[in-house]
Amino acid sequence: ERPRALGKISAAFGLGFVLGPAVGGYLAGGASLAQANLVRPALAAALLSGLALVAIVLFLPETHRGMPAAGRRRRPFAGFSRVLGEAVMARILLLALIVITFMAVRESIFALWANARLNLNAQQLGIAFAWTGIIVAVAQFVLVAPAVRALGELAVARLAIVLFALSWGLLTLADGQGVLLIALAIGALGTAFFQTTLQTLLSKRAAASERGLVMGVYQSASSLARFAGQAGSGTIYGQFGTNAPFYFGIVAMLPAFLLATLLGRRLARESR
Repeated sequence: ERPRALGKISAAFGLGFVLGPAVGGYLAGGASLAQANLVRPALAAALLSGLALVAIVLFLPETHRGMPAAGRRRRPFAGFSRVLGEAVMARILLLALIVITFMAVRESIFALWANARLNLNAQQLGIAFAWTGIIVAVAQFVLVAPAVRALGELAVARLAIVLFALSWGLLTLADGQGVLLIALAIGALGTAFFQTTLQTLLSKRAAASERGLVMGVYQSASSLARFAGQAGSGTIYGQFGTNAPFYFGIVAMLPAFLLATLLGRRLARESR
C-alpha cells in the first residue's frame, strides 16, 4: 500500500500546485510581467504558511509519542552517515540529486523562458503551472500505484527520466501554447512517477524504526538539489542561451537513466 499512500500525499502537493499558481497569477494581475503586482502573491503565501503551521500544531499527532527519550536522541548528522553508509540508499539519493537538480532548473527558469520565448504574462504563467499541477495530481492519484505494481519502482523511475528528457526537448521546440502544454503535461507525468517511486524505494529499504529518518535525509537531498538547480539555472540561461537549461537537463538524464538501470539490476539480484 505504500506507493498508493505516498502517491496520495504527493498528490496533495500536486493539488497545491494547481491552486497556488492560479491564485498567484490572479493576485499578480497585469497585462505583462512589468505590470504585475508581485507583493500580493507573496503576502498570500505567507498567510497560508502561517495557517499550515497552526494546523500542524493543532491536528498532527507526534509519531514518536511513547518512545523513550533515549531512543529519540541522535548525534547531529548521524542520519546522513547511516543512510549514506547503505549502498543502495546512497545510490537512490544520488539519482534523486541528479534528476531533481534539473527539475529545479526547469521550474526556476520557466517563467523567464516562457516570457522571453512566448511572451506569457503573469496570469498565463499561473495557468501553465496550474495545468502542470492538475496532471501531477491526477497521475499520482490514479496512475502511480498501478504502474508500480505492473512494472516495479525502478522501471517507473526510468520511465520518468525518459519523460523528463522528452518534455525538455519539446520545450526547446515550442512555438506556441499547444506544444507548451503538451511538453508540460509530459514533464508533469515524469514528476508524478519519479518522486513517489523513489520515496517508496527508500521507505522499503529502511527499518520501521528508521523510516522517518531515511525520508528526512531524502528530503534534505531534494532540498540540496533544488538549491543547486535554482542557483545555477540563471547562469546557464544567461551565459548559454534561453534553451540551454533544457539541453543541459537532457544530457544529465543519460547518466541518471544508467544509474537507475544499474540499481534495478542490483535489486533484482538481491531479490533472487
